[in-house]
Amino acid sequence: MHITLTNLLTSESGAWEVMKLITRLEHGGVLLKLCRLTKSRYLMIGQGAKEAGGRWNSVGTAMVYTSEATSLTMLETLVHLHAANLLDSFTLLSVDVPDTLIQVIEKESLPQNWAAPEAPAALANIGDQWVRRGEAVSLRIPSALSPVEYNYLLSPAHPEYVAIVSQAIPVDFHFDERLK
Repeated sequence: MHITLTNLLTSESGAWEVMKLITRLEHGGVLLKLCRLTKSRYLMIGQGAKEAGGRWNSVGTAMVYTSEATSLTMLETLVHLHAANLLDSFTLLSVDVPDTLIQVIEKESLPQNWAAPEAPAALANIGDQWVRRGEAVSLRIPSALSPVEYNYLLSPAHPEYVAIVSQAIPVDFHFDERLK
C-alpha cells in the first residue's frame, strides 16, 4: 500500500500515528502529555476506581483515568459529579507517558453499545484483562462523551508506573464559576 499524507489523516490509526509523530517532534522525545483532574486524596494511585469501579474497570482493579486534554478531563469529571460545590476539591495534574508504553483500542473492536450511558460489562472486562496482562502502562480508549477524543487508562500495577507518575506536576487550575 502506498502511504500518503491524505491516507494518514483520513484513517483513525493514521491520525494517531501523525499525532504521535507531532508529539515526538514537540517534546524532542516520545512523550505524550496526559491530564488528570482528581480529588486530592486519590491523586494518581487508582484507589477511587478500585473502590467504585468504572466504565473500564471492575471493583477491585486499580486504574487511573486520564485524558489527552484538560477540557476532556473536565468534561469526564463533570459528568460524574452530583454537587457542583465539589469542584473546588479537585487538583489538575499533568503527566508525560512514553508512547512506547501505550496500547491502543480501536472503536471498531468495541461492542456496538460501548458509548451507552450505562457501560456494558464487556468494557470493564477489557480493562481488567489489560491490567492483568501488564503489557503497557497506558491504554488509549475512545471517550464515550466525546468520541473524537481519547482517554488514557494508567495501570498502577505496571512496573514503569511509579517512575512515570512520580514526575506528574500539578497545574494551576480553577473551574470557571459558570460551571458550578
